[in-house]
Amino acid sequence: MEDIGDFFNINERKIARLNDFIALSLRRKNISKELQGLADQATVIRDQLVVAHESMLTEMNKLEDDFTMVMSEMRKKQILIMQFIIEEKERKIKEAEEEDKKVQLLLSCGKSKGATGSAIKKSASKSAVKLLGSNLARLNLNHHGSITPKIKIKDYKQSPLVQKKISPIPIQFEEFDVQIAQKDFDKIPKYMCGRETLDQLNSFLETVIIPCFNEKYKLIHKQRQGLRSNDLELWKMFNEQSHYLPGKHFITLGDITRVLNKMLDKKTQNRLTMLRHVGILQEQRIKQTVCYVWSYNG
Repeated sequence: MEDIGDFFNINERKIARLNDFIALSLRRKNISKELQGLADQATVIRDQLVVAHESMLTEMNKLEDDFTMVMSEMRKKQILIMQFIIEEKERKIKEAEEEDKKVQLLLSCGKSKGATGSAIKKSASKSAVKLLGSNLARLNLNHHGSITPKIKIKDYKQSPLVQKKISPIPIQFEEFDVQIAQKDFDKIPKYMCGRETLDQLNSFLETVIIPCFNEKYKLIHKQRQGLRSNDLELWKMFNEQSHYLPGKHFITLGDITRVLNKMLDKKTQNRLTMLRHVGILQEQRIKQTVCYVWSYNG
């Protein structure tokens, strides 16, 4: 019985295969046409892909050549610009050095006049003042990035600058020439620094505090006949305050407010505290006036 069942199963499979073969044979012509069509389409697509790939490679090569050329031109232009900037800076530095030599020479002339009395004629003094003022004004050092001429207060007091009315001239007194070092900044307690950085504190010192001292002691040592009309009241106030702390250089909260053109905020007060901590300023109260005394001794 088992042999008979196996026989029928095998025959059924053969019959099914035969039926499939007959069905495929009947559709052979249609299938062949469809397969041939697909093969033709595949050939066309392949050719198109080859052409597209070659075109893409050609464009990429052109782009690479253009990019190389553009970068080369940019580098050449950059080199020319850098050379121009360097030459301009060197020229300005050289001009500033030459003008500074003239200024120092004129200042020394004014100093020698104070020492020798009548050794220099009055007309020569006037021309020296005029030339000195024009030289310093032409330098315009605060606005052109050059170095402001440095001078000691005692030499400034003996120079022609204190005698005549001339346009405001940028002057840096050597007594107030200081910059905070990293090692000194690191000594400030962290709670006092907060988010303040060394650069920010040095910037406050250079743009607010030092200019306060320079402007005050440039004006306070002026002779009355050398004052401009709008400086007279400030000159009187500075001279009245000079008796607060004889022999010391100081500024007040009012001076700082005037430079900042605003009331002192918490951040500014904290920066003043930090400058006291590093030994540049000391705070003293005289007649209800808060004074910041220059205590840095170099």
